[in-house]
Parts: sequence; C-alpha cells; structure tokens
Amino acid sequence: MELIYHSILTLSGYLRPHLDKVAISLAATVLFLYGEQIHSVVKGLIKDLPFLLRLLFLVLVCAFGYGTLVYAFTRLCEAGLKLLDNSTLSIVVIGVFLLIGLLAERKKAI
Repeated sequence: MELIYHSILTLSGYLRPHLDKVAISLAATVLFLYGEQIHSVVKGLIKDLPFLLRLLFLVLVCAFGYGTLVYAFTRLCEAGLKLLDNSTLSIVVIGVFLLIGLLAERKKAI
C-alpha cells in the first residue's frame, strides 16, 4: 500500500509543474469533442441573418469565441488542479482523462 501511495505522490510531483499543459489539453479535448454541437447551436441562432452577416459572425465566433472558451476553460481547470494536494492530483488527472475517453467513445458510438 505504501508503494502505491509513494507512486501517486511521485506522479503528482511530476505533474505539478506542468498543470498549465494538462489544463490546456483537457480544454482542447473537450472543445474538440463538443465543438460541433456548439457550432450547430450558433448556426441555428444566426440562420435567419443575411449571408454576409452570418459569415462575419461565424468568423468572429471561430476566431475569438473558441479561443476565449479554450483560454477561460484552461484557466479554470488549472486553478482547480492547483487546489488539489499531491495525494489526489494524479488520481484526479488520470480519472478526468479516462472520463473524457469514455465520453469520446460514447459519442463515437452514437
């Protein structure tokens, strides 16, 4: 049992300096998985606008909206991960990546 606890602490120690990269990978993966739904909602909201306004709006959403979403979600994830102590950090990171993998598999199956 002590070996497992020591391994968890060691892995958390390796992860801690790279939480910014872990958070951006989480944010990018979630946006990749659910970006199509976001895009569909945006397109549904602007479907009645003239072509040029729709085009301009979609360019702005893609250029700034998704970038802002990734940035905000990354900062939120990083702040949340920094709150965790070393005994839970690696377990939570591995669990979240497994959850995202499960969600990706489910989405693929649907």
